[in-house]
Amino acid sequence: MSTSPIPRPLNLDMSMQLEVRADTFHEVMRKGLLARAHADGDSTFLFFRHSHVTVRRDRNKVLAGFVNLQDWRCLRSGEVTLIVRSVGLFGYLTANGPPDNCIVNVYLWTDTEERGEATLASVLETLRPYRITDIGFCLNWRFLDGKGEINRASTDEIEGEALRDQAYPTIAPVSEFIEEYLSGTEAVLVLQGSPGTGKTRLIRAILAAISRRQGNATEVLYTGVAALLDRDEVFLEFITNSYSAFVIEDADHLLTPRSGGNQSLHRLLNIADGIASAHGKKIIFSTNLPNVNDIDEALVRPGRCFAHLYLQELQLPEAMDLLSALCHDTPERHASALAVLNTVGRKSFSVAEVYAAHRNGGPQRQRPAGARFGVQRRSQRVAIGFS
Repeated sequence: MSTSPIPRPLNLDMSMQLEVRADTFHEVMRKGLLARAHADGDSTFLFFRHSHVTVRRDRNKVLAGFVNLQDWRCLRSGEVTLIVRSVGLFGYLTANGPPDNCIVNVYLWTDTEERGEATLASVLETLRPYRITDIGFCLNWRFLDGKGEINRASTDEIEGEALRDQAYPTIAPVSEFIEEYLSGTEAVLVLQGSPGTGKTRLIRAILAAISRRQGNATEVLYTGVAALLDRDEVFLEFITNSYSAFVIEDADHLLTPRSGGNQSLHRLLNIADGIASAHGKKIIFSTNLPNVNDIDEALVRPGRCFAHLYLQELQLPEAMDLLSALCHDTPERHASALAVLNTVGRKSFSVAEVYAAHRNGGPQRQRPAGARFGVQRRSQRVAIGFS
């Protein structure tokens, strides 16, 4: 009679290493306190408040200003984060950005609504002397990290100078065009044209106009990452959150005809005719596609698309009109700006070229005696943003 061999003891050496990064320590701490509050009957986490404000103040000074509040126990968990704890209160403050445009986010959990309101009001009052009030809109970026996961960043964008009608001769007056778009039921606006033709300037003006209509800085969802648009997450975020607009820059692959294999456009088509139209949300595309026929006809059909603008370079007389409008209050700059633009042999100019000529015109810097200028090579830098 055979017997099965006796199994050998199985020795498993199991270990787990928990790495807590400084920028996520506040979340680990919050979850631990939340679990303990549930077990102990602590009511600290009954109410939640969040606000953000942009200030002209160094982030270290911003966070240091809250350390010595009388009834707060504070922990600086990283360069940009301050954790605060008090009776019936848990929260953290984050401060990001340069001294002239620092964004402060405040997250508070309290046991009573009154405590939450009072604490938030106290924090905002402390920051009030440094607050930047001319915010045009809040831009919520979505991009992919090296692991393919969605990362988030937010910036408060200051409203720029008013658009010049001379930069957009095909739709002038621009203010009326923007008002008609925002008042209309169509969700989609497509801006097509080569780089420098004014697409981003127009988008910024539209977003700032939405804020003025609402009476506060509107929340805008933004991405320029093609791979992110092949997934559902960003579209769901737009539908389920209080964004007024979704801006998709460099949307070339998303706008091409579905007959050519485009699998992503159907999500936008459903949103544009559904939640976006019903709630007045706007979806703005910018693309560098060279041909107007490169865009799927379903996207730009009437009733869904307010306008499909093909922005081209300005013809020489149009460029001169724009330069004159920019220099109307500084006539001494006009001649130097005209020299910078260098119109000899040129028939057309981009909007960006005209603005650059105006910006760079004026008294020329003197080259120091004996100075030598050469080419300095640097590693390539990739700029991601809303320029």
